[in-house]
Amino acid sequence: MTASEKYEFEVYDPEQGKVFIWGDKFYAKIKIKLTYKQDGIEKIKVFDQDAAGSPFQMGIQTGPYIYDDTGDPIPWNNPGFYHITYDGQSIFNFYVWGPVLDYSNSDKYIGISRINAVDSADQPVIIRYSIKEMEGVTITSAKIQVCDKNESVIWEIDNIPIGDNQQREWNGGKWSGEIALPGEYGIRIVSVGNGKEVPTEPHRVIVFKVDIETPCERLDPPYKCVDSFIARRDRIGDTLWAKPDGIPLELRSRVTWECGDDPTDSIASGTCKIKGPPAYFIFDPAPPPALQGRTGPLAYIVKATIRDDNNKSYESRYRIWQDKLDELRQEYEDMPERVTQPRTNFDQDQPATAYARLLDPPDIEYNRHNDNNGNWHILRLNNLNQRATDLDGRYAGNLRVTSGYRCPIANSQTSGNEPTSRHQYGRAFDFNQQSDEGNYGVWIEADKMGLDAILYGRIQNSTNERRVYDYELHQYVYPNMPPDIVQYTHGHAEW
Repeated sequence: MTASEKYEFEVYDPEQGKVFIWGDKFYAKIKIKLTYKQDGIEKIKVFDQDAAGSPFQMGIQTGPYIYDDTGDPIPWNNPGFYHITYDGQSIFNFYVWGPVLDYSNSDKYIGISRINAVDSADQPVIIRYSIKEMEGVTITSAKIQVCDKNESVIWEIDNIPIGDNQQREWNGGKWSGEIALPGEYGIRIVSVGNGKEVPTEPHRVIVFKVDIETPCERLDPPYKCVDSFIARRDRIGDTLWAKPDGIPLELRSRVTWECGDDPTDSIASGTCKIKGPPAYFIFDPAPPPALQGRTGPLAYIVKATIRDDNNKSYESRYRIWQDKLDELRQEYEDMPERVTQPRTNFDQDQPATAYARLLDPPDIEYNRHNDNNGNWHILRLNNLNQRATDLDGRYAGNLRVTSGYRCPIANSQTSGNEPTSRHQYGRAFDFNQQSDEGNYGVWIEADKMGLDAILYGRIQNSTNERRVYDYELHQYVYPNMPPDIVQYTHGHAEW
């Protein structure tokens, strides 16, 4: 072009300001206005087609890509107002309609906490978006979707609000109601305008949680391996490893850690120290003595916190706590003269025994272990139920069990208890056939089985109703006295 020539461009079809649906493709027809001088006279020529008669035009794809003059795709950011310029001058402007997701101010993380052996989100993800109502666009529906890395929809909600500056929440759940596994997810807004479904580009959200490698003690099927700990008498600290599951390695430097006693459990469980990286924790249980048993489980809270670019924090907490079985095992640690018990020494059979009183005397034992958490007791290890069944078979007289397994607290509150009583280990039971002959007969059969059997009673017609004491055995026993001389009130068998 010479200095005397000037080109101007104009899009004459479609009209200026036309609204297109995001994803539409259209052709902008162009007029070229040439201004020049010939023989000193200014002249103008307008071209709108080439030599073959085809119009000058350019194709515009309104999403997800536009194209530059080399034909290479340029990512199309968002619906909104756009204009095409040439030489600094606007030659065409138009609107692109579709949902707009506020990627900067929407949440980028969701922390999943595990407090009572159940995963839940303390803070939901907040997604901020806009869906404009515009002349020429009929909006029939709008929804939000959460997709996994395979782009499968795991959760969605229909009929979300339309308008500027809207927001919706996702609590980390899936269709099934379960919490999503740690990892990366995409959240998008999908609207239908003029009959066409229009999605946004996915917004990346990271689901993360504290993962603690706790000691895991296995039980016989169907009982599963569980997180477990007790404060042993020697108070040796337990070392547990932790990591933020779901957070990519490049973001782990943003994670900060805390741990300490659970303030809601009413018990000072002890101290917790953090070391690393990678993060690991040393728990130093130091609970006060509880000779009559504890009022609740020992518990700690481990917390991971991550901050986004807007300095908003997201937390994931993990509560390490004693379940009902560990609370029971803690009694063997807290109360003197009791022997430490591993989890595998206990069972939870339902119904537990053929003899109801093998489990529930006294009342505290019934109340502690016949609740909604099920019965935990020592039966399987020492075959308590089978011993009673075998004795019943030998005696053939409807064995009446009056007391069997006792946890340490129950044993301590039983009249005449001994701290070393074998009742606490499922190795003893008491019986009472409600007759002298019956109690004597059960004792005879128990002795034949090789059980350490004892009979209790008193001499008939004694004004003091004193018990007879065997100085050799140092027990109140009556194995050599027939029932017509002694009243046999009850008996005891152990092994």
